[in-house]
Amino acid sequence: MDCRLQRQKRSHLPGRVALLLVATLGTSTAFAAPVGMARRVVALESAAPRRTDHSARINLTVWYPATPDAEERDLEIGPPGHPLMRGGRAAVDATPAPDRHPVVLLSPGFGGSADDLSWLASGLARNGFVVVGVDHPGNNPGDHTPRGDTAWWERPRDLIAAVRGVADDATLGPHLDLQHVGAAGFSMGGMTALALGGARIDPGHFDDFCAGKPTDLVCQPAPETPDAPHVTQREALRLLHLEAEAAHAAEGARWPALQAILAISPPVQMLDPASLAQIDIPVTLIVGDRDAVVPAPTEADVAGRLLRNARRVNVPGAAHYSFIATCTPEGRESLRPCADAPEQERAHAVALAEALALFGKTLRGGPPVVPAVPTLFRAAIAPPIGQPLDAVLLSPLFDQPFACTDHSESDDAGILGDAFGTDCLVIGGLDGPPEQRYFRLFRNDGSRNEDWYGWHAAVLAPFDGTVGFVTLNPVTNMPGMTGRPPASMIVFRRDDGLIVVYAHVAEPRVKAGDRVRARQVVAIDSNNGFARAPHVHVGAFRDVTPFQVRWDQRTPAVR
Repeated sequence: MDCRLQRQKRSHLPGRVALLLVATLGTSTAFAAPVGMARRVVALESAAPRRTDHSARINLTVWYPATPDAEERDLEIGPPGHPLMRGGRAAVDATPAPDRHPVVLLSPGFGGSADDLSWLASGLARNGFVVVGVDHPGNNPGDHTPRGDTAWWERPRDLIAAVRGVADDATLGPHLDLQHVGAAGFSMGGMTALALGGARIDPGHFDDFCAGKPTDLVCQPAPETPDAPHVTQREALRLLHLEAEAAHAAEGARWPALQAILAISPPVQMLDPASLAQIDIPVTLIVGDRDAVVPAPTEADVAGRLLRNARRVNVPGAAHYSFIATCTPEGRESLRPCADAPEQERAHAVALAEALALFGKTLRGGPPVVPAVPTLFRAAIAPPIGQPLDAVLLSPLFDQPFACTDHSESDDAGILGDAFGTDCLVIGGLDGPPEQRYFRLFRNDGSRNEDWYGWHAAVLAPFDGTVGFVTLNPVTNMPGMTGRPPASMIVFRRDDGLIVVYAHVAEPRVKAGDRVRARQVVAIDSNNGFARAPHVHVGAFRDVTPFQVRWDQRTPAVR
């Protein structure tokens, strides 16, 4: 199993160290920021007629890079203790990291909230973006009104008001780089992002489309409001006395300096086709090939042909609601969208990778899909063949059965942390009928990370020591498909100078500078970076000398 930390050229100069340390492992260097999250309320006059309480305000959430001391927690959506969805990790009201950061405006789907896309927002914030998401007034889980559900043209204006309000915020405002702004959204939020880029919302065009294709799924009642009266948009505008407002739908709905758009499953028949054809900034369209709510052939594919600079990305096996926050078992039982949300892990991973590629290139001027790890490792210098190769005894990696395969010196393993490293996988298979109890790595066919026995298993510290640094790659690979390096890593330093690297982990429980005890839980097993399956790579070295890794099974776990 190939899980190299980062491919780098080995020196052809014998006895010469090819790569020099540019940072010491005892510092608090981090390559992906902790995520901060803050709730805000912004005054907005147009929100009042859409809200049940008629208050002139809009609720929003901001995700942002935070300082290294931020303590993240899981983001849970739903009743306390019984979450219906999960959306990544963040530190509430954490101190923002210094400097200004590019901004991404985020719009949820019809009837959704910004939290539905917290997996995307937190992934962007971890990589240096500020994300401003809104709960559109009268069209969110806590407040549905006929006007809020009908006045689509207010959605881009909501985002513009939100980011202007955040720019005036004493704590968060100084960290917004409003010279570099992108937009992202899911479903009707994808339509909203396109409107921010200049597309004109046109309820009449939607009616005309549905009159010609009445059986198209996008013309059916929204799954979020199955009991709502099924009337045409023109009729709804007449009944709600919104015809005059709809006539000015395009006014104040565009962010003139928008530089890129990520639209996930957007319903583009709600937009004027001629205005779509005028958008010339980069647009990435992401669709699931099982979307039965906003079918790609009559929606995203139409946009792809009209837009001047579009990229279409298909997610195999994903349906429309695969792109909302991760549904829990309780959510799948009680939330209608969660009942049809397959392949969420794959959908999130693909969408986040595309978002980082798009916004990294357009808002930063470069293409970093994941943060690049600086050159921290020197070339390994191993003893010549025939001389003894030292081994190091570490506390067990897992508190359950596992097996490891060692790298050889010829496995392109010339970098400290990789040289003579070992790839470790949890072993299962002994819980079935007696005649089927034999060791295996995964259940079923292993095509899903959840099939692997090691997926999200607790990862334990190798010794008593100090955390040198932690780096995160937010993109999760699917089994059999290698991702881009670097992997998520934790580097430990023992008091005698021994360095141990853990790679491909997730959700670290420690940060740079923390003291750890042997067999303390420090992370969970995952599948990221240059890896093909859930496992942990372990490398050990002191100075420029790599060690083989062996395991001491005598020490008890620390919880």
